Amino acid sequence: MMAGARNTDVLYSAADVRSRAGRLLAAPGGDSLAFNGDHALNPGSAASARSPAAVLAPIVARPGGATVLLTQRSSKLRKHAGQIAFPGGRIDADETPLAAALREAQEEIGLDERFIKPLGYLDPYLTGTGFLVHA
Repeated sequence: MMAGARNTDVLYSAADVRSRAGRLLAAPGGDSLAFNGDHALNPGSAASARSPAAVLAPIVARPGGATVLLTQRSSKLRKHAGQIAFPGGRIDADETPLAAALREAQEEIGLDERFIKPLGYLDPYLTGTGFLVHA
């Protein structure tokens, strides 16, 4: 699909997404050794340092069906400039992954947590740049 184009077929409503997520997504699991990551796609590529990070994968209920909200990072940033991403960032020492994801969503896109209903958690993902990302 071209940029800016819209698919008019509704695949899942917001209620469908909530129902499916409740059955399929895990509870928060912590820092498991059995996580997915860049190392699985490119053996030998995983960074040794693990900086904890968290992202929110916002599913937005719209009249035409559920959509996923992504951001484009500023081209002026020192790290990850211009990338398309979920809102998120580093987990502070006193935070849970959920608290960090909610804080970052507020800071980056102004999404107030009163509009967020967590549905579940994805497996942590280790990036080649050393972030262990919780979603």
